[in-house]
Amino acid sequence: MAVGLVFDARYRPLVWPLLIAPAVLICALAAMGDRLGAAAKLERGLACLIAIAAGLVVWQEGLANGQALGLAFTWLGLAFAVGWPQRTTPGSGPSLAKL
Repeated sequence: MAVGLVFDARYRPLVWPLLIAPAVLICALAAMGDRLGAAAKLERGLACLIAIAAGLVVWQEGLANGQALGLAFTWLGLAFAVGWPQRTTPGSGPSLAKL
């Protein structure tokens, strides 16, 4: 959807209300500590693509288009939640005492 809106936005709807609930849930999970591991390179790459597409959609549509701004902020929230780095603390790895 993001790539389609950037390169061929004619007659494509801005369906940001459909993405609000998943975006809020994913951001809440990321804030509570449920983040992607280090091996999730594809997901982080797609989050980067979505963040770039959000900027391009706002640039194409302008700041007066509230629908485009809503979609861009939703995409940025999703990209931030997916790209949020996982905190590593000393001793947080697997230990034999837990097994």
